Amino acid sequence: MKASSQLVYAAPFVCAALFATMGCDGGGSGSAGGDLSALTLDPDQEIHRIAFGSCADETAPQPIWDAILEADPDLFIFSGDAVHNSGGPAALDEAYAKLAAIEGFRKLRETKPMLAIWDDHDFGLNDGGASFEGKDVAKQKFLDFWQIPADSPRATRPGLYDAVTVGPEGRRLQIILIDTRWFRDPLRRSEVSTGGHGPYIEHEDPSAEMIGEEQWEWIIEKMEQPADVRILVSSIPLLTSREHWEKWTNFPEDVSRIVGVIETTNAYHTLIVSGGRHFGAIYRGGLGVPYPLHEVATGSLNMADAPPAEAVRDMTRIGDPFYVPNFGVIEIDWEKDSVRLELRDEKGVTLRHMILDLATLEM
Repeated sequence: MKASSQLVYAAPFVCAALFATMGCDGGGSGSAGGDLSALTLDPDQEIHRIAFGSCADETAPQPIWDAILEADPDLFIFSGDAVHNSGGPAALDEAYAKLAAIEGFRKLRETKPMLAIWDDHDFGLNDGGASFEGKDVAKQKFLDFWQIPADSPRATRPGLYDAVTVGPEGRRLQIILIDTRWFRDPLRRSEVSTGGHGPYIEHEDPSAEMIGEEQWEWIIEKMEQPADVRILVSSIPLLTSREHWEKWTNFPEDVSRIVGVIETTNAYHTLIVSGGRHFGAIYRGGLGVPYPLHEVATGSLNMADAPPAEAVRDMTRIGDPFYVPNFGVIEIDWEKDSVRLELRDEKGVTLRHMILDLATLEM
C-alpha cells in the first residue's frame, strides 16, 4: 500500500482527492499521501514547526488551543486521546461533538492540517487492547470524525496506523503514526504493590506483542523510505522503563524490534513523540540504538494530575516532569541542520527545551 496520510482540515463537506494521482499511504519521496482534504499541505512544502499534544477532556475548558494557535505550527499531531471518553464506543459520538464545539480546537482545525492516532479513550476502553469487542465501532467513529475516506487503507485494513512524507529532497519530513491498541496482547499485572506507580510490569512471554506482525512489516517498509527527519508517534511512552503504567517496555520484544528496525533501515535523525501520560517530559536514551534517541512526551492538554507522593527516578528523563497542561513543539532548522524540542504550558511559556544537531542523530 502506498500511504494514507490523513492531513485533516475541518472543511466538513470537502474531502477532495487532490493528490490521488500520487497514490495512497504517503509512500514515495515527496508524497503527502492520499487522504487529503482540499485545503492541505503542498507535498513539496518545507515543514519547519510541528505542534503536538494528547489527552484532552472534552467536558472541560481547553484554553491551551490559544497558545497552540499562537505558536503557528505548520501542522498539529494528536498523539492519542483526542477525547477522554470513558463511556465506551457508544459515547464517542457525543464526546467528538463536544470536542468539535470547542472554539480553540475548531479554529486550529480550520486553519492547520492535523494528523491523529488514537489511544485508549478514543479506542473505547481504558488500557484496552486487541481483545476489546468494541474496537471496530470505535474505529469507524474515529474515521468519521477525522473525515477519513472509506477507500483509505486506514479504513480497509486492521488498525489505524498511518504515515506521511512531506517536503523536497534534502528536506523531507516523515511522520509515522503507530497504533499501540489494535493488536496489543493483554497487559501483565504486578502481583505486588508498585508503590502507586501503576499496575503493569514487563511481559515474560516473548510472544507477547503490542504492534502486530502486519503493522511491523508496514513500519519496516516506511522506515526504508528516504527521509531527512523522521518522527515516530506513539500513544504511549517508548524510552521510559521506570514506572508501571502503559509503556513500550512492558513488551520487551517490541522494544528490541523497534531498535533493530531503526538500525537495519539506517533510520538516522529519528525523533519520538508520545502521549498517554498526564505530565510533560523529555527523555533521552539509546535502547541500544547507535545514537541517542530523544522523546517528547506530552499530556494532558487540559488535565493536570497531582505529582506522586514519591517521585520515580528515571535516568532517561531530562529533569523533573511537568504536572501542568502542556503541548510539544518540534522546530526544524533546515539551514543549520538542527532541531529544537520544546514543552510549553497552556499559556505558551516554555517549560523545557533542547537543541540537537542532526549530526548527533546518526549511526
